Amino acid sequence: MPLSQKEFNSLQLKIVEAGGRIRELRKQPRDKLVVKEGGKQIVTKMDIESDDILRTYIQNAFPNDAYVSEETPDRKKDRIEAKRTWLVDPLDATRWVLQGLEGAVMVAAIEDHTPVAGVIYNPFKQEMWSAQKGKGTYYTQYVDAGSTLDLDYGSTKLTASNRTKLADAFIIISQREFVGQEGMEFAIAMGIHGGVTRQPSLGLKAGRIANGTADIYLNWSKDTQEWDVAAADILITEAQGRSGTLLLKPMVYCQQESTALPEGFAIANPYLFEKAIRRFHSLEKPLRKREDLRL
Repeated sequence: MPLSQKEFNSLQLKIVEAGGRIRELRKQPRDKLVVKEGGKQIVTKMDIESDDILRTYIQNAFPNDAYVSEETPDRKKDRIEAKRTWLVDPLDATRWVLQGLEGAVMVAAIEDHTPVAGVIYNPFKQEMWSAQKGKGTYYTQYVDAGSTLDLDYGSTKLTASNRTKLADAFIIISQREFVGQEGMEFAIAMGIHGGVTRQPSLGLKAGRIANGTADIYLNWSKDTQEWDVAAADILITEAQGRSGTLLLKPMVYCQQESTALPEGFAIANPYLFEKAIRRFHSLEKPLRKREDLRL
């Protein structure tokens, strides 16, 4: 059953609350924030407390739904069989947030293996991107008002860019994928000359593409999970962009044994999506990052 507008608005405000807690906690010293660190994984009080706020709200508001997040053990049976599953990243780009960069809270509702609602919130600039299936993607700037949260300055409907040539495109790359000038070398090899920038948060990358200030993002990491991309997916498609795997397949959620995305993830404006992926597959080592993926 689709979310009512009242339910969706309540969810948005709860996400703002979680983001406010993240913003306050980041003021603490790093050694007071980090709970667990090892390899590529880092967990902080920011992740845990944001997850607590969101999980408590969603489980109380929607008791028949399944809840899956980066900080909550995956209950596979519930995730696959529930009529609606929530995929949540309570803090995207945690490692970079600890270094003073921006991150995002990301929440998506999945029905019939497809996102039907999604919210991405940047707690450090108090800006939100939100989408519901068939209703478009909107950008909202929130305003603090003492201990309460005033309504926004007004929401703006977003549309992905209409650039049609890779040469004119603007690509966003991940903070950790490239060292030094490698990002620029990758863009040039892709035939992209419009511009290239780094952004640690996948959610904030999606926000840039949804509002048309960037055009392409390709994710080939084997560590990417469904909760990392589901909210970005609906944001882009409702902004008239395209999303899918690096094998040009549609995204499918809450259906597999694992939440991992072995075929990668891509978002782009509708004109450049397939062009960018096909160009990616034409690259040679070392710029071709996934030899195991072939069209």
